[in-house]
Amino acid sequence: MSNVDQAALTMVANLQRNTGRSLGDWVQQTLATGAVKHGEMMKWLKGEQGLTHGYANLIALSARDPALLAKLGQASAATPAAAGAPETDL
Repeated sequence: MSNVDQAALTMVANLQRNTGRSLGDWVQQTLATGAVKHGEMMKWLKGEQGLTHGYANLIALSARDPALLAKLGQASAATPAAAGAPETDL
């Protein structure tokens, strides 16, 4: 797994831990706003939901690319961090 992939999975786990909602939940709520463009999604996520730029960008990218959402969702479910296990350096 590349460092970029690992960073994205860490963000997904941290999003769940920090907000209490999964990436899939955020994507569903974002799409329910009717926002179609990346910038519209970012504006809503940052402005009305108070998310940081990084989390908002991850959600908006996932909302616009179902394959990315599926990849991150499946991979994050298999990581110890997603299961609530402590992260370790091996």
